Amino acid sequence: MNNGVLLNSLRKTLKQTVLPHVEDPAAKRQLKAALHMIGRMGKCWDLAPAVLRADIADMQNILEALEQHVAGQGHEFVPPQPAQYDDASDGYNDPNLAAMAQRHYMFCARAEGFESFARSQLPLPLAQHCLNALEQLYARMTKRDLIANGDSEFSENDELMKIET
Repeated sequence: MNNGVLLNSLRKTLKQTVLPHVEDPAAKRQLKAALHMIGRMGKCWDLAPAVLRADIADMQNILEALEQHVAGQGHEFVPPQPAQYDDASDGYNDPNLAAMAQRHYMFCARAEGFESFARSQLPLPLAQHCLNALEQLYARMTKRDLIANGDSEFSENDELMKIET
């Protein structure tokens, strides 16, 4: 049995056996929030490595292409050298996954630095080309992040998210 099955079983049991007996409105809201989070975790508990790998590869490809493109136009981008960000790997128990989270952070810092460079130092048509490519990159990353955090099927109409008064 994997963690997703365990989490979904826990959610189902709590929803069916505990939730109906909770009468205090504040406690019921807290339990519903916990059930929602358990449900999201059940959908995505094992997706972080694939998302991090995809984001890193996507950022690396786009940034290398953009850096080469602007260099061909006579502009040089010098990537920032961000300090190691210890919080980037918080919550990861696997050292390899923690290292991947650090690498992801480094590429995010590089993308942010390139965006700043494009806005402040490139002529408008070239800057717009670069910013459009970064916007598409960020959209792909956001979509992957939503899936990795269990939000791909999020609905404001989710019965567990309704607030009782």
